[in-house]
Order: sequence, then structure tokens, then C-alpha cells
Amino acid sequence: MNFAAVLGFALVIGTIVILGVAIVSYVATLVRNAYELKVEMRRELDEGLKDIEGEVSRAVKWARGELAGEIDKSRALMAEDLERRQRDIEARVAAEIDAREAAWVAERDALRVELALLEDRLARVEHRVLAKPRPVETAPAAAPQPVEAVATATVTPLALRTF
Repeated sequence: MNFAAVLGFALVIGTIVILGVAIVSYVATLVRNAYELKVEMRRELDEGLKDIEGEVSRAVKWARGELAGEIDKSRALMAEDLERRQRDIEARVAAEIDAREAAWVAERDALRVELALLEDRLARVEHRVLAKPRPVETAPAAAPQPVEAVATATVTPLALRTF
């Protein structure tokens, strides 16, 4: 083997080694760039997720505040409606009680008037019964006895005394 052939082989092997190192270096750079790109994308994704989380948490806080306000308004309206209904029911019950009491008073007065009329009729009937002549029964052996005026006076009902 002559020197030129060895030099040629050495040049070819050197070129292949240099090209191999260059290719390995290029691939390593590509891998490093891909890894950095991946890391950068992951960081941007994390930042984006954090931003989205912040936006969502702000939106949730705002929604909770709005919901709490609406709930308070709804509670206030329900309380007002309940109070209004309670006042209406109390007014109806009071009116019903007043109407029934008035009816009872009127019925009691009517019963008093009717009772007074019945007492008056009873007094008149008693007066007629007492004023009616009664047949006197005579005993065969006994002599007739006079009717005492005091006895009828004591029997006079209270209603006749008011005439």
C-alpha cells in the first residue's frame, strides 16, 4: 500500500468521521432545539392555563357575587310576599271574626226580643188562665169553702206584675 492510498483512505475516513461528527452535532442541535421548543411550549401552556384559571376564578367570583345578590333580592321579595299574604290572611280572618261576632250579637238580640215576646205571651196566657172562672166542685156532705184571694195573689207569676 502506498502512501497515496493510505492518505486517500485516511482522507476518506477523516471526511466520514468529520461528516459523522457534523451529522451527530446537527442532530444533537435539532434534539436540543426540539427539547427547548417543547419546554417553551410547556411553559407557555402552563402560563396560558394559569391565565385561564385566573379568568375562570374571577368569573366564578363575579358569578357568585351576582348569584348572592340575586338570592338576597329573591329572599327579600319572598319575605315581602309572605308578609303581604300574612296581612291579607289576618285581615280576612279579622273580617270573618268581626262578621261572626256581629251575627252572634244580632242573633242574641233577636233571641232576647223573641224571649221577651214569649215571656209576654206566657204572662198573657197565665193571666187568662187565672182570670177564667173555674167550676167549683161541691162535696156532698161538706159545705162550700170560699176561695181565698191571698192564694191567687201569691200564685201570680212575675210577668203579670210587670203590667
